[in-house]
Amino acid sequence: MKKKIFITLLFSVLFTGFAQSPDFKIKSAILISNNKIRLQCAKLDKDYEKIQLQISPKVDILEMERKGPNLDLTTSSSYKEGVEYTISFNSAGSEGSAKIDTSYLQQLRFNEMYTDKELGYIYKDGTSTFRLFVPRGVKVDVVIFNHPNDSLEQAEIHPMKNDGNQVFEYSQAGEMWGKYYGYRITERSYEPKQITPTVPMDSVFADPYSKAIVSCNEFPMRTRSLIYDTSNYDWEGTDWTKRNISSAIIMETHLKDLTTHATAKSANPGTYLGMIDAEVGGINYLEKLGVNTVEFLPLQEISEIEVPEFGKKEYGVENTWNVYRRNYWGYMTTNYFSPESSYASDATNKDGEWNGLNGVAVKEMRDMVKALHQKGFTVLMDVVYNHVSQNDINPLRFIDYEFYFKQTEKTGCGNELESRRKMVRRLVIDSLKYWMNEYKIDGFRFDLATAFDRATVEAIAKETREVNPEVFLIAEPWGGEGAVIRKDFQDCGWSYWC
Repeated sequence: MKKKIFITLLFSVLFTGFAQSPDFKIKSAILISNNKIRLQCAKLDKDYEKIQLQISPKVDILEMERKGPNLDLTTSSSYKEGVEYTISFNSAGSEGSAKIDTSYLQQLRFNEMYTDKELGYIYKDGTSTFRLFVPRGVKVDVVIFNHPNDSLEQAEIHPMKNDGNQVFEYSQAGEMWGKYYGYRITERSYEPKQITPTVPMDSVFADPYSKAIVSCNEFPMRTRSLIYDTSNYDWEGTDWTKRNISSAIIMETHLKDLTTHATAKSANPGTYLGMIDAEVGGINYLEKLGVNTVEFLPLQEISEIEVPEFGKKEYGVENTWNVYRRNYWGYMTTNYFSPESSYASDATNKDGEWNGLNGVAVKEMRDMVKALHQKGFTVLMDVVYNHVSQNDINPLRFIDYEFYFKQTEKTGCGNELESRRKMVRRLVIDSLKYWMNEYKIDGFRFDLATAFDRATVEAIAKETREVNPEVFLIAEPWGGEGAVIRKDFQDCGWSYWC
């Protein structure tokens, strides 16, 4: 009798030892593709196939595959955005459930949203039209000012109409040169998270397709779009140099560094015009060096006043590191289509005053590029499409943060752009082609370029080379998500340097 009991107990112990642990739990469940769920598990034993799993509303589980502490479930692809899915389990008498994170479906929808309509301010056939893409906007206004410092009470506010594809439009007869404008979103289809700086989410922001920007020397830095006629400019027969990159001798420089110091002998130190008129610095200095290509640190509009005064905390931002308050180097872009207004002759350093009121940055930067081309120099721009400015009223951050930026940020700068979105990719390519066509820029060096996905790297090469087959495309081959590697750039015909 004792032997029988002993054998029975031994069999029971051995059988239980091969069964799934009663402490098994699902810590998280995430939809990672159209038909795959990843379960992060606790106490997952080798007999995982004995776990009873069920998805509600019903979706069939076709296959289970263990990956370390995780279980990947292949399912029938029947998921719908907006439906709440739950996965329940029964394992050795232990029961429980977890909500399935289906945000992948939203990401997929975001990636595919697209319009080919011209965006920004358009004057055509006697009509002024404003267009803004707002992925989850419900009510959007265009706000038109006579002066950028005008209040909302002094401004014209016009509701915009959704074309059905999330492009909001407003049109009126006549041109509007010299006016200032911005947009505000007063209703969305979701509740946006508060971002820094902690100003109201219905604040007025500039047009991301602005061709000219005015900026205020304050924190947080406000910007307005200037309606400026960019169509009339005489290039005097100059064009891209079409130099082959193999023969380039490149000088990388900050525009101000070549013209600001008194020894440069410039009548307009630290400006586009200073590059032209400097007797010792500027273009004359480049000629003496013997280089044939100049690569300017960022010339696109930046968030120049990037923090409050040193030691102070305002709008959720504390300045513990920048005694100057200003961003000198330019790697915090706030607009991808307009030249930096603080490098123009109508700029000011006075607190509370506005840069770029007359829009002369557009003409003066063109003058600089033309003068460089006349001397035989190839002109490159250092561009920052991997992230945007952090602590100003940046348009993309206020339009829809979850749409424009990655869920996980790896640039170290904040706000890593999600180039997998067709509309983000379009923004980047529209911007590059604009600088090539309207400013005769010969090429670009891309900051932290591995933040791009492969499709964007390919599209940039294809579309810019349709404009200028000899365009320089130079990657900084690291940083950000690391979605591509150096070989991807080589395969797509880019160059890179370390």
